[in-house]
Amino acid sequence: MAILRALVFHLGFFLGTAVLAIAGLPTLLGPPRWARWMGGVWGRFVLTWARWTVGITYRIEGELPPGPIVIASKHQSAFETYLFPTIRPDGLFVLKQELLRAPLVGWYLSRSGQIALDRKAGSAAVRKLLTQARERVRSGHSLIIFPEGTRVAPGKSVPLQPGVRALYSALDLPVVPVSLNSGLYWPRNSFLRRPGCVRVVIHPPIPSGLPRAAFEQALASAMLQPVERAEEEPCGSG
Repeated sequence: MAILRALVFHLGFFLGTAVLAIAGLPTLLGPPRWARWMGGVWGRFVLTWARWTVGITYRIEGELPPGPIVIASKHQSAFETYLFPTIRPDGLFVLKQELLRAPLVGWYLSRSGQIALDRKAGSAAVRKLLTQARERVRSGHSLIIFPEGTRVAPGKSVPLQPGVRALYSALDLPVVPVSLNSGLYWPRNSFLRRPGCVRVVIHPPIPSGLPRAAFEQALASAMLQPVERAEEEPCGSG
């Protein structure tokens, strides 16, 4: 049954994504907010489809503060890439440049103003990140970054990448850590999906102006707070 449910999810995901991407092509001719709106529509579709087919729901604990902020989130699965456009429509992702080459979806990412980085470019990538980040913040946007730089399995951790430190130092904005346990139900590189409640824990903002070491300690401490407990019953917003 789990395999059948996963098969239905994947078939509907790819078909629904294709239909939405084609139907939304006219939004690419408008301002970037039109493409971002389509991103929110896509995210809501995927989360709803996941709830209906494989029983993945979610509960948000805490609140994101208003105004431009930097959201620094754990990244365990694709789940959070669909969640954030639905709960923070003004947010723009810091993402890898390769995603812009994805068929159809890459067009929306490029048009909507996401910040795409060439991770092989070293210090030049950080300079580009800061230039674009300042532009987006001046326009009233928040930024969404995965500080570990890649999807990390539940219970594991990797060193923080320099991008989040650079943003904190340069932008004078609070950084809001987010921890979650999506990898328990939506595992990386797995066909199967497991029913249950994804906990999304929004921690108190880290104020701007802290010394680098204090900031890194506060961010790592918040992101590593354990939220790995599995909850198989449906919950919350999902």
